Amino acid sequence: MQQEPELSLLDYLRQFYRQWEAYFQDEAEAVTEMATLLLEKMHQGQCLMLLDGLDEVFEQESRRLIVERIDQFVNAFSINKFVITSRIAGYRDVKLSSRFAEFTIEDMGGEQVEKFLERWCLAIERAQQPEASEAQWQRAGDDQARKILEAIKDNEGVKRLTANPLLLTILALIHRNGERLPNRRVKLYELAVQTLTEDWQLGKKLPDAPKVLLNQNEVVAFLAPLAYWMHEEKPSGLVTEAEVEQQLAAKLAELNDTDLESDSVRLAVQEFLRKVRETTGLFVERAPGVYGFMHLTFEEYFAARYIADNEVSDILAIIRKHLHEPRWNEPILLALGYYGIYSPKQVNKLVEQLFSNLEAYEPAIEGSKLKIKNASSQDAIIIWSGLQKESTTNCNHSELRLKDLLFAGEVLTQVEINTSPRKKLIKKLVITYLGLDTNFENDTTKQLLRLLRQIELFNQKGEVLARLKEFANDSILTEEIRVKAQTAILYVACGESGSGLVSCAIDIINQLEPNIFCSLRELVEELGEEMTPALENSLENYRGDQDSQRALNFLTAISYIRTDKYIKAVELLEEINGQPNVRHSAYIDWSIAICYQEQDKFDKAIDYYQECYEKLALYIHPLAFRLFWRNWGVCYRLHTKYEQSIECFQQALNIDRERQKSEDEASDLWSRSKTYQEWGKYEQAIAHYQQSRDIYEQLGQEKNVANQWYWLASCYRNWGKYEQALEYQLKDLAIRQQLDWMTKQM
Repeated sequence: MQQEPELSLLDYLRQFYRQWEAYFQDEAEAVTEMATLLLEKMHQGQCLMLLDGLDEVFEQESRRLIVERIDQFVNAFSINKFVITSRIAGYRDVKLSSRFAEFTIEDMGGEQVEKFLERWCLAIERAQQPEASEAQWQRAGDDQARKILEAIKDNEGVKRLTANPLLLTILALIHRNGERLPNRRVKLYELAVQTLTEDWQLGKKLPDAPKVLLNQNEVVAFLAPLAYWMHEEKPSGLVTEAEVEQQLAAKLAELNDTDLESDSVRLAVQEFLRKVRETTGLFVERAPGVYGFMHLTFEEYFAARYIADNEVSDILAIIRKHLHEPRWNEPILLALGYYGIYSPKQVNKLVEQLFSNLEAYEPAIEGSKLKIKNASSQDAIIIWSGLQKESTTNCNHSELRLKDLLFAGEVLTQVEINTSPRKKLIKKLVITYLGLDTNFENDTTKQLLRLLRQIELFNQKGEVLARLKEFANDSILTEEIRVKAQTAILYVACGESGSGLVSCAIDIINQLEPNIFCSLRELVEELGEEMTPALENSLENYRGDQDSQRALNFLTAISYIRTDKYIKAVELLEEINGQPNVRHSAYIDWSIAICYQEQDKFDKAIDYYQECYEKLALYIHPLAFRLFWRNWGVCYRLHTKYEQSIECFQQALNIDRERQKSEDEASDLWSRSKTYQEWGKYEQAIAHYQQSRDIYEQLGQEKNVANQWYWLASCYRNWGKYEQALEYQLKDLAIRQQLDWMTKQM
């Protein structure tokens, strides 16, 4: 498209297949016209079209044009089947049309890893021992698979890498060659290159292996600058043979201090290219005369090696040049990871300069809420306030690019740096997560929480958990923040199974009360799938006391309370409830009620809410019931039991007023309004919406005020009073336009 901007996908395919026809022309007397044949089959709807690597279209406008071409192509041949693949990071900004169903490939689980290795090892034995029998292949393959699985099981860092089929294959290659499996990704790639260039070639028993083997240092010396150049100049990942030879010749001439145009340089480059293509599989011919790395992962690794092979100032300049470009995220992190292993003192200096803009970011967790501006944008900003050093009352307000903080977190997940700066960054990340007034549906909240877990897993020093526990136990902080810290502890601990997770599970169950329970419920609704495996593993291997066993059982069941897992959750919860002397059975009832509610089995749900209420009332203070009343009220409303729903929300409202929680009062007034509206009692609904709006106006929450105008308009529209509906809709629109204008000005 760079050469032919109007090129259609169909015309490109015609050109592509004619290249292959020409390539084979000399080897056959008659060559089938592949392009013509395929076009005929496409018109008949007999083709499966696979288009890989949409994210590898580097520039966003180019990707948008590519997506347009794909849509045009699909429209023209819509009776065929189409699969388009992309990394997630490269897909979100420019999506395909709604005619495509979107699927995300899941990481491989333990059982899939085991099956993969059994089949892979058997295939390798067959390839390497052609003279052996089927029984010998099976025996040797099973033995190799068992040994690899044992090595993986003993190394938590390695275990996290096995979810990706390519990385798992590399791990298997490394293990078969007698190397200890690394738990650092960059070390894994380093060993992979060594395996594919030196050890693995010997293992293939090629007749002339000693002649064709390449030295690992030689491979890195040539492929690193080539990969960096390609990553900058060739977003498609493809280069012509002439371009490859030109790049390699320049490097060889520089290394040997020879003339770039000399025959010796040209022949040496051709020989290197032949060897690397034929023996390593790292750099391959994608089409006649067109080359690329076997996988984007290796292009990124070699580009990272090029970056790391520089002075601190040059590395810093390269990183700043490409910082926050999604395509460069992986090479930058791998470069820092490699530099951290082999130049630990230098990497600390580098990171200190890289994160200098974070020094002033000192948000206060007490009495201050952080806000995100342009949350859905790539240029989201954190607006924060911190106490002045010599004052306890005066606050300074400042801004920080969210992506700068998130990048710092990513670095901590892959690079070992000094304790002091690491702890400071962890504190900033924890306070940001706890201080943001957002729920789990916000991507930023989930990003921060995932980063904290990855940092804990990488460093294995308990620093993230220690900081979260400090805030969870700080009685000066609001209950909301302390509860948020408690549930974050559980999520971070679910990074790996074992005694640490068991201890966290017992702690949170022992402190269980309605606010913590509801916070857990919100957590698992969004991230339960990421928590279940470690909980299941801990449950399977735990041999402690019965109460602790039940705590693990209960939390595992709670982690199932999400779409498509409700039946499984109910089975486990009822099994626990059937045991004698069960602690916290009220919360088990509450959990079962939620499961039935989500399955639209409202009568059963209401029965369990009733049982939960009767048990909680024995030991929970009436003021602690607010969230329970809200849950029960929603269930009644969904079941069209409006009178009972109104009563539940009134109970919550009474608690709000007694506790003088204005924001909660406005929220529960809205819930009553919505119930009245669905009930068809529009006058009562409007009165409550107006009360809710008035409170939000007093609190200065303009966005919520706009929401109330929206609901008032909705209510009048349902009532058939269209003039009032239009009036309130315009008020809603005016506030939103004003808020948008203010955001742009900021």
